[in-house]
Amino acid sequence: MQGAPDSPAVYCVATQDELVSLDNAVATEGGTARAYMDDVAVVATPQTGFMAITEYIRNIKTTAGVRIEMVEVYAPWLDARTLETSPQHRLEAERACDVEFKMGSRPAPSSLSAGTPNSCEEWR
Repeated sequence: MQGAPDSPAVYCVATQDELVSLDNAVATEGGTARAYMDDVAVVATPQTGFMAITEYIRNIKTTAGVRIEMVEVYAPWLDARTLETSPQHRLEAERACDVEFKMGSRPAPSSLSAGTPNSCEEWR
């Protein structure tokens, strides 16, 4: 299915319910989850966020056959080193879904700014 003209739409429809569940899970503590196709952004506390993401990963694998290989974690408003030195929530999530949760040091390369993809040189 990868590369087929309709695969982005099929992916979005197939994972919509899981995305809504993820958003609802982190909203309990004021968080949010949004996605642009397979780029999912979650704003949440470590306690809620890591476990909600774990559940999302499990659910999309079961219901849509989507396998997540790695999650990148960015915390620009916090000192990301704090999450590294006290990693219990991250490590618990990694064990629970067998996916690496990598600590990022800068914003995701495919993030959007003013509606243009930052990862595309021609748009800068």
